Amino acid sequence: MLELHPVTRDCANAAILVSGSARSGTTIVGKLIHSFATVEYVFEPPALIALFPLMDAMPREQWNYLYEAYLYEEFLINAVSGRTINTNRADDSSIFATKGEAEIAQRLDRSWPKGEAARLVAGRRAAYKIPNIVACIPELRRRYPGMAVIMMVRDAVETIHSLMAKHVFTPDHPSAALPWPFRRDAGAVIPYWVKPGDEVLWTELNEIDRCAYYYICMSEAADGGDRQFLQKYSELLAAPQAAAERLADFLGVGFGERTPSVLETIRPTGKPRDPGIINRISEQFRARVVELSARAE
Repeated sequence: MLELHPVTRDCANAAILVSGSARSGTTIVGKLIHSFATVEYVFEPPALIALFPLMDAMPREQWNYLYEAYLYEEFLINAVSGRTINTNRADDSSIFATKGEAEIAQRLDRSWPKGEAARLVAGRRAAYKIPNIVACIPELRRRYPGMAVIMMVRDAVETIHSLMAKHVFTPDHPSAALPWPFRRDAGAVIPYWVKPGDEVLWTELNEIDRCAYYYICMSEAADGGDRQFLQKYSELLAAPQAAAERLADFLGVGFGERTPSVLETIRPTGKPRDPGIINRISEQFRARVVELSARAE
């Protein structure tokens, strides 16, 4: 069995994961964490999105090998040396929104041999954001008990409205055909997070019940256990500064130069929401959605 330098496991064991359901605030919290000092952040890395659904299918050592290699060798080393940072200022995940100009210039003004980049990495932590992988998190934390997990939760009315506005589960809409990992069942495309045995159920659900089923799947695995921070979207909007201070304290890091400017962007959207949308969910899912939503309010 091939092995990597022990520093790669140390990197994975100190990593920060932001997860939860889509449309629950994971993007803004990822951006906030990226602004913290000593944190390097990657937005929904495709390699890990492809890897997580294989966690139970691959031998543990092989999966860990690929995961650790990505976090340290592919991401962290290249982030501090300016090779894998997002310099598109129009993107929410742009480094220009989260790190100071002088720090960015230091990375981009010269070439960094790997030995020097490795020294820059010392004391820095890799962070990444991937929604939808909540079912994988208990096993991930067993393998890397030192990692920190920030789980976003948002009330069902807000989440389902947002999912429907983005057409995440609208039949035949381009947004519903985005290339998430999937499996096939009798020719039907089944998202990877659908529970085994629920394939036929999923194919028969209408749009709003798919939103409800998804909300339940993503919410049931969220807890406030050791090294897992439950962040309510409502509390983040109500008091961004206080929420950021709690997050920084949980992670053991300080605010960075751009943290105040990121906090200024956190505000309610003001979009109208119809509480009656819950009544459109079938009785099969409605009570469980309401129960899980209460925890997020």
